[in-house]
Amino acid sequence: MADSLVGKTLGTFEIEAEIARSRWGTVYRAAQRSVHRTVALKTVSAEMAAIPGRTDHFLEEMRAAARIAHAHIATIFEAGIAAGIHYCAMEYVDGPPLADFLRKGNRVDEQHLLQTIVAAARALDFLWQRNIPHQPVETKNILIDNIGTVKLINVLPLDNAPTQSPAEDILALGLILAQAANDISPVSKPVSALVERMVGAGAAGPFDSLGELAQAAADLEHELFPPPAPPASAIGKIEAKKTRPAIIVAGVVVVALAIAGIVVWQIRSVKKEESGGVPAVPRPADLGTMVQVPAVEKKKTFWIDRYEVTIGDYAKFLDAIAHGAKVPEHAFAGKKKDHQPANWPEIVNAIQERLQLIDAYVTWDSPVFAVDWFDAYAYAAWRGKRLPTEDEWARAAHGLTPLDKIAKWTPVYADPRDRSPLGIFGLAGGVSEWTATTPNHDTATNCGGSWKDSLHLRMEVERTSRSDTIGFRCAADKEVK
Repeated sequence: MADSLVGKTLGTFEIEAEIARSRWGTVYRAAQRSVHRTVALKTVSAEMAAIPGRTDHFLEEMRAAARIAHAHIATIFEAGIAAGIHYCAMEYVDGPPLADFLRKGNRVDEQHLLQTIVAAARALDFLWQRNIPHQPVETKNILIDNIGTVKLINVLPLDNAPTQSPAEDILALGLILAQAANDISPVSKPVSALVERMVGAGAAGPFDSLGELAQAAADLEHELFPPPAPPASAIGKIEAKKTRPAIIVAGVVVVALAIAGIVVWQIRSVKKEESGGVPAVPRPADLGTMVQVPAVEKKKTFWIDRYEVTIGDYAKFLDAIAHGAKVPEHAFAGKKKDHQPANWPEIVNAIQERLQLIDAYVTWDSPVFAVDWFDAYAYAAWRGKRLPTEDEWARAAHGLTPLDKIAKWTPVYADPRDRSPLGIFGLAGGVSEWTATTPNHDTATNCGGSWKDSLHLRMEVERTSRSDTIGFRCAADKEVK
């Protein structure tokens, strides 16, 4: 594209900066003001658009990519044409390059390397399982967001020949990570042996599948970097004040859990302040209550939680499980052993010691996060409730305006702007929410905005996904107190 669009508006997008170029055109960072979201806006150059059939092919591929929903594949929001320019708006991944992500001082951060293998392998396996053609993975197409989540971008082939087999994907990923590691420093023998198997040089022979690779990397990470044991007071006595000295966690602590078992997010910095850094908002008397949503047309009335389920609420649920409570499980839950959110010990410790988790404070009244759909289902059933359907969620949110500058993990009642006409809090911010609507065996609908993305979104997400932006609230056919 000859002329830069920086500072201009394209449709609903205010273009802020150029971030990349390709033979197709220029990619910009842009603000989608209609929904208060930052996106990567991929545009097609005039030269490329002049080639017959190119723009049709571009839009066809982007719309196909928009149907892919996976925690480790960047989301495509929309594709279209504005002011004569064809574009695609996709998830903006703001984080370090792969080599920087894998660097820990003068050596390789082997835990991050293993987590990158797991995330990329599961994303690629997801594409193969659904027969989605995709191009071979390249270094420039592996990005890491600002909380450490690995994301693949530009997965569809466009002009490139699609990868021919999972073995080809394993080899390409192995070569990328071997090169990144070699540029920093040698890795340990166990990690080196794993990468050698990926490139076909290992004594144990090649991996039979991407799933086998992901499991081997996850097992090795658990062996080399076992998660810390939860503090004795993590469940149960949640109001008790700990008397031992505060534990200052330095560096990176990562727990891998979610899509088919893996999601990566990190405690990047932890610091203590006497105030705790938590907004002084009085706890309302109606915390824990439900709101009646009136019947409309042929749709019946129902009740929905006024506030999102909090960390404190969820801790009581885990306490009940620890003391032998019978928890109703969904038929598809499989061999689920517990319902602990990702990084639960660190979340509890951050609350009790008034520490920052990543870059924000959490309290017992913050919305619970990093729970998958089966966790939410079991909690709701334990409370004698259920998850709201997608339609019920939309009815509860009717009339609510999207918000900007949502604070991260603040108490569920802390933002008076985030209140629907029915008096329901947290639908535009807080965390996005699981619903009972399940389009197929593997996915469920996730609705609402979060601290990261204030938008009334509707997205199909893998039921096993765990994210620091996803939580839930409950519904019922009659009021449950």
